[in-house]
Amino acid sequence: METTAKADREDLERKNSILEEMIKRSDLRQKKLEKTIDDLKTEIFELLTDNVDTVKTSNVEEHDQAIAFYAYLSKGESAIQHHGVTFDTVITNVGAAYNHHDGVFTAPTNGVYVFNWNLYSSYHGDLVSELMVNSAKKGGRRSDSLRVEEDHSSSGTVVVQINQGDVVYVRMHPTASITGYIISSSGSYQSSFSGWLLA
Repeated sequence: METTAKADREDLERKNSILEEMIKRSDLRQKKLEKTIDDLKTEIFELLTDNVDTVKTSNVEEHDQAIAFYAYLSKGESAIQHHGVTFDTVITNVGAAYNHHDGVFTAPTNGVYVFNWNLYSSYHGDLVSELMVNSAKKGGRRSDSLRVEEDHSSSGTVVVQINQGDVVYVRMHPTASITGYIISSSGSYQSSFSGWLLA
């Protein structure tokens, strides 16, 4: 009986030892899993932080970029139907998006822009102008001196959402009756075109 008890005790001790070893292994696995989870949490946090920083930087770059231009005609010119007006004298061109050779502003970034144009019509002149974004009319004005012995001017302002690469320009109306000249002089008053990024 004593021999049986001793054998049972040894068997229990062996089983107990095996269980303790299994518990140790289980603890090690749990610690490894916990470390893996912590590492993954850290990686996820870093990825999220990087994305937020990228978005913030992108927004700052996009919305803090100054874009503005102001140009006028250095001298008067004939008003011709469907003809673009080239405001050749540049005073301001922050962002270098306005081309004084063709009178076209090309949007360097998406955004809400403000555009203003002002045209003086000659004695007995009648000008109908429009602001174009690509091939779409966004605003129109008439400067009518047809029946008076004086110059008249008209100004237009348009606030418009446009995309990067869109072109904006002023032209004479393609079908309206247009007579006379666009008056402008660097020494007195100027027919002008301006624009800037609002947001």
